Amino acid sequence: RKPVKLVEMPAQLRKSGYALKYFEIHAAQRMQAFRFYIIFSIAVGGALTHYWQAKDWRPVVLGLSLSILSLVFWALDKRTRQLVENGEQALKFLDRHLGERDGKPHELALFARDQHRKDLQRFRIISYKNCFNVVFGLGLLGGLIPLLIVVYGYLPTFDPDLLQFRMFCGKSEG
Repeated sequence: RKPVKLVEMPAQLRKSGYALKYFEIHAAQRMQAFRFYIIFSIAVGGALTHYWQAKDWRPVVLGLSLSILSLVFWALDKRTRQLVENGEQALKFLDRHLGERDGKPHELALFARDQHRKDLQRFRIISYKNCFNVVFGLGLLGGLIPLLIVVYGYLPTFDPDLLQFRMFCGKSEG
């Protein structure tokens, strides 16, 4: 496509202002939700550490709440990411009208320039999406660990030779 003429630029800038504001709002919302998740996860993790020695039901409840929290925030992040991508697509559309200079996207075509840079890279595994998903996944699994330890640790096993139940720790129940 032809580069945008300077006379057409004010209308182009108005459209990009709307798209940029939409993008900014949802990108900021995504980061704020992730920060809240991190803070809440640290609080639950601290409580889990504190109650771990109690050897009662509290670590299981805290672990399950961390797992549920991870799933909820993962779903929320997925939806917010879709909204961010809407704004990104609108800005990319506007970027395409700026054209190229010296075989590279125009200096104001920020998304096109970023994509051009990414295309030159061999591997691209680091992204906000991948990093957030790793954190949510670790939170989900980390929250299930107390449940697995309690179930595995306190689940009685039947010993046919002694005809009695033994706990995981090997002590006989009388």
